[in-house]
Amino acid sequence: MATRHLGHEAWRDIACGLLFSVLAGVVGYSVLRDTALTATLGRGPDPGPAFLPLIVIGLVGLGGAVILLKGVVNWARSGWLGPPGMAMPGDHLHALLLISSIALLPVLTDWLGFLAASVLFAAPWLAWLGYRRGGGLRRALGHAACFALLIGALLHLVFVMLLNVPL
Repeated sequence: MATRHLGHEAWRDIACGLLFSVLAGVVGYSVLRDTALTATLGRGPDPGPAFLPLIVIGLVGLGGAVILLKGVVNWARSGWLGPPGMAMPGDHLHALLLISSIALLPVLTDWLGFLAASVLFAAPWLAWLGYRRGGGLRRALGHAACFALLIGALLHLVFVMLLNVPL
């Protein structure tokens, strides 16, 4: 039974690490290919607008690599027995539904505005994660509603009010 648990943990870590590493690679490549963003990098005291995204992308890539390495180590500890484990049967459907909800975000933003769309986008994700952590459905829904409102308000404050991003 311990081998199977290590296999499940290894699979999650490998998948998560690959996701973050690939995401950091793709975003980093697109930032570095944008000559307008990178024109001031390494020239003078002002690093320019690409500096912060590159730092964040670097940290995301480093975190992804660490998680991937942890998954490979756990998989090796489990004896390299076949594939690194399987997810629980309902996990794939939940993950597919949540990931596909990303496609709804621009539509919700057009219909409801950025603040309402960000709250409606974050709430199901937070509820699902809270429910899986334990503590019951009512508690997960309550926490999801509170934190979704907080996240939506913070995103609106930063992007709309402080940075004046046209959304």
